Formats: sequence, structure tokens, C-alpha cells
Amino acid sequence: MTARKSHMPGPGIAVFFRAADEQNVGFPATASGTGPQDQRNGRLARVAPDLVGRRHMPGESRLDRVDAEHEAACDRQNTDDSGKLTQLSELGMDRTESNMERANRCFVCGPANGDGLQVRFRMDDDVCRAQFTPAARHMGYDGVTHGGIVFSLLDDVMANWLWLQGQQCLTARAEIRYREPLPVGTPVTLEGRLLKRKGRLAVLEGKVLRVDSNSVVAEATGRFMLAPA
Repeated sequence: MTARKSHMPGPGIAVFFRAADEQNVGFPATASGTGPQDQRNGRLARVAPDLVGRRHMPGESRLDRVDAEHEAACDRQNTDDSGKLTQLSELGMDRTESNMERANRCFVCGPANGDGLQVRFRMDDDVCRAQFTPAARHMGYDGVTHGGIVFSLLDDVMANWLWLQGQQCLTARAEIRYREPLPVGTPVTLEGRLLKRKGRLAVLEGKVLRVDSNSVVAEATGRFMLAPA
């Protein structure tokens, strides 16, 4: 193979990384042990030493491995209050204020934020629910609600499942799937449910559904770090 001289990486670099991932090949270590993979393993060793050097299991995607590392890190943080993830009190999240006071200017649900969405969440049995109708100021493409607005709604309906029960939290990770565009002016229902909770890590799902057809506009799964009791 003849090397090309170029200041910009061509499409071949993406093929290389994809092939390397499929073959469970990491970045090569340098002589000094400071290559990208070494640096990554160094970080991983501090939170999940049992996962250092572990190859992908059969059928395991890169996302599955990240999930395993994240859960291991959270387990370690649950028993180690010196870690940064446990220091939510540095952000004022020591539960000395009510959740509603803490979220008073939240972009999605804060009643004191005149520029926000002013969504009102409530618990209905074991589901967090709310209604929302996007306006013209929430557009991305002409006539379509911006995807960032939709994601913000999903993030908050999941978080509010915890907040409305007195549990402060921070979003650690979230994945969203957009299923159909949301036309401006279309009323939707927001739903959030708890999937599982392990120590100070809670996993929830959120959905945005059209009121007129009950079709799913978008759905998300989120991982939330809980503030110490």
C-alpha cells in the first residue's frame, strides 16, 4: 500500500479504526508507555482496575464495553467518597435546599425562567408525566421542533422522576432515538420511568408521544448519578 501525503485524514483512517475495533485492536503502546491506549488504561485503572486490558467479549459492542466500565466506575464511587463523582456538594447539591428551589430557573421546568419551556411535571402512579406544545421559537427546520428541545424534554422528564421524589441527581449519560419529526404546534405527552437503580446510579427511560396519535416522537435512556443522602 502506497502512503498518501495529505494534511487532512482521508476516509481510510475511518476504515482503519473500524477494522481495528472489529478485531479488538487498541492503539499501540509507545516505548514510554504513554500512548492513547496506555493513558486510557491509566484512567480506567483508577476506577475499574478489573477491566484494564480486558478484550471485547464475543458479540460485545464498544458501547457495551463503555457501559460495563461506567457501571464499574459507579460501583467504586459508591464506596469511595473521595472521588469527584461523589462531590455533588461542591455544586450545592447537598440537599439543604428543596428540589423546587434548586430548579427554580431550570430552562425546561423552572417557573422563574421566563425564557424557558415552563413544563410542569407530575407523578402519575409510578410514571413522571407532563404536557408540552412546541412554539415557533422552538423550531429547527421550518415548521419542525428543534431536536435539542426534544432532547431537553426527555432529559427533564427522566430527571424529574427522581427530583419529584426528593432525590437530587445529575445526568451522567443519555442516548436518544428520534423516531419522527415533531411539527411546531403539536401537543405532546412526556413520560419518564425508572428502569433500575444500583447504588447511586439510576437508569431511566423517557418518551415523547403525540397526543393526537400516541405515536412515539422520540425516546431516550439516561443514567443519573444521585446526590448522597
